[in-house]
Amino acid sequence: MAIVRSALVHTTAAAAFLLRRPPRPCVRMMATRTSPVEVAVPGGLTLRGTRYASDASDGGRWLLLHGWLDNSDSFAALAPKLCDADGAAFGDVVALDLAGHGLSDHRNGPYHAVDFAADAIYAANELWGEGCHFNVAGHSLGGGVALMV
Repeated sequence: MAIVRSALVHTTAAAAFLLRRPPRPCVRMMATRTSPVEVAVPGGLTLRGTRYASDASDGGRWLLLHGWLDNSDSFAALAPKLCDADGAAFGDVVALDLAGHGLSDHRNGPYHAVDFAADAIYAANELWGEGCHFNVAGHSLGGGVALMV
């Protein structure tokens, strides 16, 4: 009973501290536009995703790759921050649905990380031009694919 009473006292004190904290200032974000992306890759597949573009047109390019059984919406909170005016202003950020995930087409055969990497390179070439320079980041499966790109 003493342990429960002690935990309750500590939890109540922590809650009271959080309620007294002053609110954090809002971070000013650059206007970020979103638009759907469709990219045809070899094999007759169409990959889909979301493009986040800031008003800074000369910024760098980011390709974001999600994790296994996930989709490009997993970057909905991060992608606009990459277009932040106060940070490194990247002009074009694309969160891509890998084949068989989200709104992208499904393969008729097996899936392999090497195929995802090839698809990502084809997508980048289609989005930004052959041999373009771009940054790539991923989570879980997308991180492994990013290492191969």
